[in-house]
Amino acid sequence: MSINERIKAIRIESGKSQEDFALSIGLKRGNYAQIELGKQKPTLETITTIVRIYNKSYGYVIEGGNDIIEDSSARSLTVIVGEKNTPKTTPNNTPNEVRILTPQIITVDREGNENILWVPVRARAGYLLGFGDREFIQTLPSFSLPGLPDGTYRAFEVDGDSMFPTIKHREMVIGQFIEKFDYIRDDRVYIIVHKTEGVLIKRVLNRIDKHGLLILKSDALDNRNLYPNISVNPEDVQEIWYAVWHGGFDFTSPSDSWRRINNHEADITVLQNTVDVLTEALRNSGILK
Repeated sequence: MSINERIKAIRIESGKSQEDFALSIGLKRGNYAQIELGKQKPTLETITTIVRIYNKSYGYVIEGGNDIIEDSSARSLTVIVGEKNTPKTTPNNTPNEVRILTPQIITVDREGNENILWVPVRARAGYLLGFGDREFIQTLPSFSLPGLPDGTYRAFEVDGDSMFPTIKHREMVIGQFIEKFDYIRDDRVYIIVHKTEGVLIKRVLNRIDKHGLLILKSDALDNRNLYPNISVNPEDVQEIWYAVWHGGFDFTSPSDSWRRINNHEADITVLQNTVDVLTEALRNSGILK
């Protein structure tokens, strides 16, 4: 029995008509009918409302498990929140209004709170192919983090030093799902899931309206020539996550920063001495008065 069929069974058990049941869970009858027909997946909000009002467990509604409210410390549940959508443009055909694929699968705890899925470097290749695959998503670790506003979040491990010193190699970056390109703000850090390039964590310039492209920049201060800007066609983007948090287990010694400052101060002093010598020579020669 599918999740849609179980929701129908709950409705029949309640003795309510489609219209009354839909009204009780905050839906229009037509939208609810699409769920019973299997043409539309229920949203997490709808599932949570059914669980609360009709005293069912998430395990039963989502996975067909025990029809009893279970311990909230039990394992996470996987929820399919949508099918792959073909990006569509608005009537004025503005490329910036193209809708990105909805994050198709999320996980929730037994209380209906969304978990944050963790995508380590070793799982990146699999994520590119399986971000919409239930079995793959179930293999990813998940956790929760207090203090984040409502939204869907995903965590990615940083690979490489192209964003150093802003973000270091092997740090974790948590991103909030972005569903439209016009939500992208210039010079902010985003996680771009690219069809062929995989997971890219970069600072982004939104130039879709002007040039039909996203420009991805690195923050690298050293060897910047190794990390040129990347131009991305919106059609090649699978997902976009706005970076809202980053951190790791490495506590950088302040001596590294002080050493750099000292080196800069030394370089400036040498340059100033050179300028003073040249100025004095020009004055002695009469060129500079």
